[in-house]
Amino acid sequence: MKYIMIGGITLDDTVVYHGPTMFDAPGGNSIYSALGARLWSDGIGIVGCVGSDYPQQHIDRLENGGIDVRGVQRVDVPSQHLWLLYEADGSRQFVFHRNSSRMESPIDPTPQHIPAEYRAAKNAHLSAMGFHAQHALASFLAQNNIPFSYDIAQASLPLDGDAYAQNFATTHCNLLLPSIEEVQLIYGARPLLPLLREVAQSGPQAIAVKTGARGSIIYDGRAKKAYRVPIYPTAVVDTTGAGDAYCGGFVCGYYETGDIIEAGVWGTVSASFAIQDFGAIHMLDVTLEATARRANQVRQQVESIPID
Repeated sequence: MKYIMIGGITLDDTVVYHGPTMFDAPGGNSIYSALGARLWSDGIGIVGCVGSDYPQQHIDRLENGGIDVRGVQRVDVPSQHLWLLYEADGSRQFVFHRNSSRMESPIDPTPQHIPAEYRAAKNAHLSAMGFHAQHALASFLAQNNIPFSYDIAQASLPLDGDAYAQNFATTHCNLLLPSIEEVQLIYGARPLLPLLREVAQSGPQAIAVKTGARGSIIYDGRAKKAYRVPIYPTAVVDTTGAGDAYCGGFVCGYYETGDIIEAGVWGTVSASFAIQDFGAIHMLDVTLEATARRANQVRQQVESIPID
C-alpha cells in the first residue's frame, strides 16, 4: 500500500432544497478520500468499519475499481446512516438516522483494524471520527513511524477548542488539512496566515485550509510560503465529500511530487470531481485525461500570498 485512508463509511440520504434527492448512496470520509487519491495513484487502501446491514455490493464496487478493501471490517452494529440536509443558501446539517451507529461507538476504526500489509504506507490519512478513536489511531501511527495527515470535522469537536488545538494528532501529523470553519472554531477569528505559521511550528510540514467555493489556502511550513489555490468551476450536484476528496488528492500530490503547490492542485481537482454527482462511487469513472486537463487549468491560477 502507498496510501491508506482511515475513517468513516456511511450510507447517505441527501436532500437538496428545491433540488434532487438520493437515498442509500455509499459515502463516508474514508471512501471519498480514497477515491480522491485514486485519481492520481494506485495502492490506495481503506480502513473503516461497516455494520451488519451495509450492502456488500458497495464494497465489491470499490474493490473492482482498484481500491484495497482489506481494512474494511464488518462489526455487529448498525452502519452509520445519515440524512444530509442542504438548505436554500447551500448550508447543510448532518442528522443520524434513529437506528444508526454514532461516532464514539464500535463503528469507529481502531489500530487493530489496520492490516499489517498497510503499515509500510507512505502516508495514512486520518479522517474525522470520534475524538478518542482519532487519538488512539494517531498514537499508533506515530509509535509505528507511519507518517500521517489529519483532517478534522465539526461533528467530532469538543467544546474546548484550546484542548483540541493541542491534541496529539495536530502536533504529530505531517499534513494538517482542516476546513476554515474548523480553524475558526478551534483558534477563533485570528488572522489566518500568522496563525498557520504558528501552528506549523508545532509539527505539521504543510497545512491546507479548505475554504469552500473560494478554494484553499496552503502553507509550506518549511519554506514559510503561502498560496491560494482556486476551485475548478464545474456543475455542482452534491458537495458532500468534497473536502475529503481534496485531502486524498492533496496527500498524493504532496508525497508523489514533493511540491505543496502541486498537492493543492491535485486536491482541488479531486474535489471538483466529487461534487458532480451523489455519493462517491461515480469517481471511479473519471479518466486520467480529465484529471490532467483540470490540473493544467488550476495550476495556471495558483497565486502566491504575502505572509507579512
